[in-house]
Amino acid sequence: MSVDDDPFAGHEPRSKRRHDPDPPYKKSRKGLWITLVVLLVLCGGGAGGAYYFLSGVVDDVEKTVETAATITVKEPTQLGGRLKNTSPDLVKAAKELGTQMTSDELGVTATVSAFYGDVKTKNMVMAFAAAVPVLNQEKEMDGFTKAVVGDSKVTEPWVDVPAGPLGGLAKCAGMTSDNTPMAVCVWIDAGSVGSIMYFDKKVADVKAKFAGERGQLETKTEPKA
Repeated sequence: MSVDDDPFAGHEPRSKRRHDPDPPYKKSRKGLWITLVVLLVLCGGGAGGAYYFLSGVVDDVEKTVETAATITVKEPTQLGGRLKNTSPDLVKAAKELGTQMTSDELGVTATVSAFYGDVKTKNMVMAFAAAVPVLNQEKEMDGFTKAVVGDSKVTEPWVDVPAGPLGGLAKCAGMTSDNTPMAVCVWIDAGSVGSIMYFDKKVADVKAKFAGERGQLETKTEPKA
């Protein structure tokens, strides 16, 4: 991978850094999503990445599971007109992140983890998604946004954005990690959770397009009669 293709060029690896657990979230140490992307791109691996999706409890578990069965995620060849980035280091980083984000979770039926576009044109994104039952969307959104931020610096607070026809909850925030600015948008519904990280963008640049790009990653079918 050339320097031009690396969104974190010029930053020293931080492989010795350790992240202490955040007490309210059992697996938050494994869920420092933004930091893991930086570490994986810079160092090629290390540090666990599973996010604790299934912590919520609701009364109507059966309905949630039935709804989740109609939802899946897929990895498109393009996302928002951006071609999938095939740089070996970024492909490896995305694959490792996807595996680590879901390795400890029950009920995951499909995952997406890939970079799209290129940093030279300031049009690179990284997409992560998992098809998994989510029993309490509000609680999981709170935990997921905290996990996404990790130890990054928030430059724009989380705001609600349109979830689009797929429904659920959606939010975006601006942040920097290792001096790399980005906007990150996330969604959670009854059967999936996902994020798109937009490098060198602000929330205003991406919030209107997020629902459409989410729709390229998530598919929902009609429940069986």
